[in-house]
Amino acid sequence: MKSRLLLSSALLAATLSASAQISIGVQGGAVFSRPNSSYQIDATVPITVKASGMTRFSGGLMADIPIGEGGFRLMPELSYVSKGGRGSTEIGITLPVVGVQQIGVDLTSTVNYLELPLNLAYSAPLGDHFFVVGAGPYAAMGLNGRTTAKLSDNIGISDQEESVVFGSEENQIKRLDYGANLMAGFIHRSGLMLKANYSLGMANLANGNDPEFKNRYFGVSLVFFFLKGGR
Repeated sequence: MKSRLLLSSALLAATLSASAQISIGVQGGAVFSRPNSSYQIDATVPITVKASGMTRFSGGLMADIPIGEGGFRLMPELSYVSKGGRGSTEIGITLPVVGVQQIGVDLTSTVNYLELPLNLAYSAPLGDHFFVVGAGPYAAMGLNGRTTAKLSDNIGISDQEESVVFGSEENQIKRLDYGANLMAGFIHRSGLMLKANYSLGMANLANGNDPEFKNRYFGVSLVFFFLKGGR
């Protein structure tokens, strides 16, 4: 009985010691999204627009979990991340009677995700700060999104807007995204962290014959650890 009591006490002490080292913070910042893709929309004829970058936002939680006595740590995140892209092009369409008609196309598409990166990181003291660098995989689940196409010709401008649909059919995108995440940052002893990361999407989210669609973005975030462990 005494040995069982001692073992239980030791396990409890180890658990409390480990939990006391964990830091938890809230974060928010900007996302500079630049997908590796082309977007296709349906008009009089199919139109493909090469995507360029756009600025979106992110926000969520971050944990700092030490591994052993050295500088290694696990730094998982759970965030709402808005990704997207925009692009423009001009095409010529031959119409009856009218002849060749020049149409300008401006396309904006955003998809919002719940994202979970699992970063294995290493931190080193640097004056009143800690320098942190890490990497790891991420998985993300698509929540919703919207695509807006603005078509303009010499007669006028018309808008087409539709919600992003998740699924396995053409003109839909896959809901599950995954890839690799790189991160680096500075943590002040007060619990404030400035963090930068690059997210490299590896999942082709397009279906069928649609152009390849992969998410890529560079992010900058400010993190505040309101629950500070043993750092």
